[in-house]
Amino acid sequence: MTNSTTRPYVGRSVPRREDAWLLRGAGRFIDDVPVPSDTIHLGFVMSPKAHARITAIDASAARALPGVIDVLVGDDVAKLVKPIVTRIDFPGYKMTGRDAIARGKVRFVGEHVAVVLAESPYIAQDAIDLVRVEYADLPVIVGLESAVAPDAPLVHEQLGDNILFQNAFKTDKFEDAFASGDFVIKETFRTGRVAGVPIEPRGCVAMLDLVGDSIILYTSTQIPHLVRTGLAEFLDMTESKIRVVTPEVGGGFGTKAQAYPEEFVAAALARKYRRAIKWIQDRREEFLTSIHARDHLYRIEAAVRGDGVIAALRVDLLTNAGAYSSYPFGCTLETTGGVRMIVGPYTIRNYSYEARSVATNTCPSGAYRGVAQPSCFFAIEGVMDRIGRRLGVDPAEIRLRNLIKPDAMPYVNVVGVRYDSGSYVASLKRAMDLVGYAAFRAKQPADRLIDGKYRGIGICSFTEISGTGAPGWRARGLVRLPGFDSALIKVEPTGKISVFLSHAAAGQGHHTAFAQIAADHLSANFD
Repeated sequence: MTNSTTRPYVGRSVPRREDAWLLRGAGRFIDDVPVPSDTIHLGFVMSPKAHARITAIDASAARALPGVIDVLVGDDVAKLVKPIVTRIDFPGYKMTGRDAIARGKVRFVGEHVAVVLAESPYIAQDAIDLVRVEYADLPVIVGLESAVAPDAPLVHEQLGDNILFQNAFKTDKFEDAFASGDFVIKETFRTGRVAGVPIEPRGCVAMLDLVGDSIILYTSTQIPHLVRTGLAEFLDMTESKIRVVTPEVGGGFGTKAQAYPEEFVAAALARKYRRAIKWIQDRREEFLTSIHARDHLYRIEAAVRGDGVIAALRVDLLTNAGAYSSYPFGCTLETTGGVRMIVGPYTIRNYSYEARSVATNTCPSGAYRGVAQPSCFFAIEGVMDRIGRRLGVDPAEIRLRNLIKPDAMPYVNVVGVRYDSGSYVASLKRAMDLVGYAAFRAKQPADRLIDGKYRGIGICSFTEISGTGAPGWRARGLVRLPGFDSALIKVEPTGKISVFLSHAAAGQGHHTAFAQIAADHLSANFD
């Protein structure tokens, strides 16, 4: 047992336990999972077209290749996997479905149009190249502004437009508050489209547990519980007959915080062929089919008082959902996140927004590295800098005038988010002291050119939402996210303590952090 001089472990610097085997190459990633000798290897035929009708698929040459077990098209897979639908209970959301393998039409480059099953991954790749697909091109839409134009080509004809989600908000007497400002800062901020690109691409292995006809799915994911929920829904199974196992994850970043068609197809085919199914994504597939993010357009108007304090803020946000509303978080995640979080640590009490998520002929977007936080903070911080330039006031001082003060805590912001605590003013001042902000500004010439280089200093003050449980998801319409995890602690007769977790590790140091927590709560040695 420990004593008061050695506790707590939480907060102490201790060697990471997982590094020993990871640095020796002993980690077991998805491609290292042992598989039966009769495993079928899966490959996907991807569309080279962003928007087209599928007029014919000839798989005869692929089927004739020695080692090929079968080739399935969209209609075949549709008998095994239901259309993938992201259900969101939020005003302004339009629900769309996605076939696991495209039927009749493709909507982005990389969308799967056929499945190849073979005795080895190399034969599967050769067979993919032998599948001949004929397309009839359709008009393509990729840009945010063009997607909402009245004459824009439609990604989903049945919707009547390309707006998958639309929501608006305005505080009481907003227009009066906006008119009270002494001047208006008006600006447009745009962020480009990005992808996560983890070192380890995605992959999965589906095995049939013949006892009880259950499925065991090994998958490189950050959300094993939600993958299981999706499998149950789209394969028409009960969750008790599905076990999802996450091995080591070679990077996730949110890219692997989605459930993908490949996982549903692999599990369905394991049931159909009564054999293990393995699929490992290559880098080209990763670029084309793993979710993208960040294609956002903010049009902002800030009514500002003479002292630099924002009197009212108006935001018009467009986000690019891609061709489909990704599962399980959907196209509303970035859109609602951007307009809800943009007020950050600032005392903005008069606020209006219109937020829209639009469909385009691009890869579906999803949760990636802070969701909309980097883009919305980029926008509001840009506004703060412009206020400073307009008034000739240092940008740090402008922020200090707008930050929530300590005596306002606990604070509920304009969209109803509660801040239990926060030291925004003190934190900014402390950061300025640590970097020698005043001295840097004093030495900075007007043109900022020093030794042939432009020298500047950037400031960003923001709040980050984390630890969102089921109530937080429900507030944003995501009613099918249970928001739970489980743990089991066993104390052996020897005194050894074993902790079993359901939370998927993706490089965060779970083996170390949870051992620290357990040691503190159980008054045990960290070892």
